[in-house]
Amino acid sequence: ERISVSSFLYDQRERERERVLALCLTQKESIFRHRTTCDSMWSDEGKNPYWVQEELRRRRLYVGGGDKSTGIDHNKECFILMGLLKDCGKSKNLYKGTRIHDMIVDKGLLGKNPYLARSLISMYAKCGAIWKAHKVLDKVPDQDIISWSIVISGYAKQGQGHDALKCFEEMVSRGSHPDAITFTCVLKACGTIGAIDEGKRIHDEIVTRGFLEKDIVLGNALIDMYVKCGKIGKAQEVLDDLPIRNIVSWSALISGYTDQ
Repeated sequence: ERISVSSFLYDQRERERERVLALCLTQKESIFRHRTTCDSMWSDEGKNPYWVQEELRRRRLYVGGGDKSTGIDHNKECFILMGLLKDCGKSKNLYKGTRIHDMIVDKGLLGKNPYLARSLISMYAKCGAIWKAHKVLDKVPDQDIISWSIVISGYAKQGQGHDALKCFEEMVSRGSHPDAITFTCVLKACGTIGAIDEGKRIHDEIVTRGFLEKDIVLGNALIDMYVKCGKIGKAQEVLDDLPIRNIVSWSALISGYTDQ
């Protein structure tokens, strides 16, 4: 396979960036250090090479100065860690994500920023370590509905429908109120394991709360759940009652009739 000169140079530049940009969250103001020389690449931004600043902006990690006499700004620190966790989730780099998690725990940041906790949960879910995502959620003091939905969705995507339903029941028992996204995740879990009774109960709650009138994605998930549970007639009823339909709605139902 032929490799162009431009592609080769781009790869070389990317490897050099990765070599130099290393996370080093210390007890002082410095965030990035050169891996070899350990010179600060954050405390004096004017001395940083232009491509370092470019890379920080590309990763959305570039944050302006602040008062260095006060030490680390935890908001800035959390913001940087969130960006790194997002990269780990996209690349499915569980090893690096776990190391960042250890760093967060060591610095006592997990309970200080709910957005950081959510990013950590999302990273584990995207890396397929859903049990770790659930474990992090259990330790977070402020458990928001988005974090619960991430874990429930993660279980459903891995075919662990029973665990997804248990997680949903746990969420409700702790006083959280599911939204349309949460219901969509739970319906997928019901379809995965054929839990028609639970699916019908969720359906009733969705109707009571009026979600089907304004969320076509949820309506499609409901059709798909009934199809996977072998209740084509019920899926047809849901489709007929939907105020809005799209190609996904019809495709879900057609696939059900085809499989019969």
